[in-house]
Amino acid sequence: MNTLQSSHSPSALCFLTRQPASETVQFAIELAQNISFIDVFIIVDDNTYTNLKMPSSTVRFLQFNETVCIKYGFQEANVVGIDKSCSAWDKALYYFSRQSTDHSFVWFVEDDVFIPSIQAFLSLHELYSLSYDLITPSIEYNLNGNFYTWPHWPGAAGKFFIPWAHSMVCAIGCSRRLLSAVNEYAQWRGYLAFIEFLFHTLAIHDNKMKVVTPFELDTIVYRYTYSFEQIQTRPYNWWHPIKNFNQQREWRNW
Repeated sequence: MNTLQSSHSPSALCFLTRQPASETVQFAIELAQNISFIDVFIIVDDNTYTNLKMPSSTVRFLQFNETVCIKYGFQEANVVGIDKSCSAWDKALYYFSRQSTDHSFVWFVEDDVFIPSIQAFLSLHELYSLSYDLITPSIEYNLNGNFYTWPHWPGAAGKFFIPWAHSMVCAIGCSRRLLSAVNEYAQWRGYLAFIEFLFHTLAIHDNKMKVVTPFELDTIVYRYTYSFEQIQTRPYNWWHPIKNFNQQREWRNW
């Protein structure tokens, strides 16, 4: 096995799951075993899920008591369509923003995001993680506090001064500087703002932070049905949503 190495300080990749699919676990192991400078984690949101025996020591499962996360303000990051205040996102941000601060850069990837290969992950990481604080799909700015261009803008009022910014967050990358800002926000407010404008607005309010929207993430969209031919045409893109994990495995093996 050829393990890719780097002189960079360690980065992390965190998959967000309710219960981890076997394909998510398998791909996490492949990434961890082949890229030595990436620590790979899987958040398991369902605390009743107990099958946490990892077939490889290179990947860590993370589960958290929701009371602990809420105590430190890591709640309400993703309340849209979820019937609880502490989600997998809150738990992931609690861990990487407050509890473990060793990683210079962290990727957060929901499990219905399809990354076609190890190289598709590595190329995006190598191109952008050293130069940018937020790597995100296409971003929309709100300079005047207009509520009518996006259904969730009213939730930003009282959470941030304008300008605001938002994007999908099915797959994003965050620098340590941005994660520190998330922790400071949680400490200050006692809760987090909605993730689809939290990272982006924090980043544009700090003139030292740099944001990039790479073309490799322009296939992160709300709803779409992709074909295998599309994946073949753009093998370094990341794709959302692909909820069929058997299909994810089949396409990675082409």
